[in-house]
Amino acid sequence: MNQFPIQRSMTLEEWYTVPDNPVQRDTKRHAEHAAKNHLTKAVSSQWIVHMATLPDGRCFKLDGHTRSLLWEEGRLQVPEQLMVIAHPCHNLEEVKALYSTHDNTKAGEKAPDIVYGGFRLHGINPQSSLFKKCMLATVMRILPHTGDNQYNNIGKWKNEIIAFDEANPVYGHLYPSGVVAGALATFRRHPEAAAEFWSTFQADGGCKEGTTRDGVQALREYIPINRSSSGRDGSTELYGLACCVISAFEQWRKGRHYKSLSIRRTDLRDYINGKNNKKNRSR
Repeated sequence: MNQFPIQRSMTLEEWYTVPDNPVQRDTKRHAEHAAKNHLTKAVSSQWIVHMATLPDGRCFKLDGHTRSLLWEEGRLQVPEQLMVIAHPCHNLEEVKALYSTHDNTKAGEKAPDIVYGGFRLHGINPQSSLFKKCMLATVMRILPHTGDNQYNNIGKWKNEIIAFDEANPVYGHLYPSGVVAGALATFRRHPEAAAEFWSTFQADGGCKEGTTRDGVQALREYIPINRSSSGRDGSTELYGLACCVISAFEQWRKGRHYKSLSIRRTDLRDYINGKNNKKNRSR
């Protein structure tokens, strides 16, 4: 049974020592927005904050992350003390769940915030512009064996995300969600070959002689055509694009070439599961 929250006072210095929530969003990015909008000046309601407590004495912020940063940086009037509402929790999972329900109502947490929290939870520190954008919510819906808990989904694909990030993919039109999902699948099946393929893809290092192209070049030419012909990205189109990405990668890995841009599909689910990959009809 849930215990009733406890109210107490804290100095600002004490509050600073309370660790951020394990799945806290991108505080710096939100602070820049807040400093120009709802946190431009101090009001008394800002001095009420919430934290979660555990039986072993640990505690974690549930809100006030952005205000704490602005107070520390001197960009918001500093209160003499804070009113802290402490919510007893049984374990760390309850702390994370309470953050999700509590902070969403206050900060309008969006999909990128949740992905950022997943990165933080699983120790992922993205370096590429693609992954710094935290635009993985749709990617996770495309990939099989994922559920509604994005934090868990990020953890399931942690190794592949880190490996793809090292290829330094640049955020932009070449990486719609279907391409990213297909790329992560290639890293799961053949990580070393995938690292070479995607580094070459990012560097525009594909080969083309006349009408003959390798998989890298074929995919770079195919993606803009696919985007313009399919219109808005729907889940079916994105899944199909992921299947084409896998096919282009496998053709490249096996040293085969294309004589046209008719890239056949290799089913994403079967590929990840390691089954014989039967190619469906070309798009």
